[in-house]
Amino acid sequence: MSGKKRQPDFALVFATSGSDLGIMLPKLREFLGGQCKIYGGTSDSRGVMTDKGFVKAAKKGYGPPDKEARAMAIMMVSSQDIVFGVGSADFTRFPSVQEASKTALFNAVKSAGKDEYGLPKVVLITPTRGAEEEVLEGIEGVLGKDRLILGGTAGGPQFSFFGEDRAYSEGLSLAVIYNRLIQST
Repeated sequence: MSGKKRQPDFALVFATSGSDLGIMLPKLREFLGGQCKIYGGTSDSRGVMTDKGFVKAAKKGYGPPDKEARAMAIMMVSSQDIVFGVGSADFTRFPSVQEASKTALFNAVKSAGKDEYGLPKVVLITPTRGAEEEVLEGIEGVLGKDRLILGGTAGGPQFSFFGEDRAYSEGLSLAVIYNRLIQST
């Protein structure tokens, strides 16, 4: 590989609850490059986990963090062998959580440059609290139950996550992963 630095293809970003993801998203796009696919949302208000351990943000227990006490963790990936796609959905714009989840999944597949026949084996999800089961029903309605679905609920008490062009507080952020080791069907 040459010494030329590549822009990341994908970034997992988690910030403490109470962080303004709507303000963060354009700044992240500028920092990461316009082609980077961004997935993530809020973590707990007390901090975020990194490869260096727990980065504490709040000075007190669970609850809204102090205005000046915020933390963010970013994992960037750059690979010629892995293809990522991201999708999201605002639940308030769909007749059901299941339909919103299917739309987010198909948007992520399209974002990865695949079609509805090149479905992923790995899906990352960050849904709104209380909608987890319905999100899984929507995704499994498309993929079946033999796919690896990883993730967790957006952290609170102020829940939020990234979409392609804005932050949501009710819906889900979703990422799909394709590579040579994990074949799609």
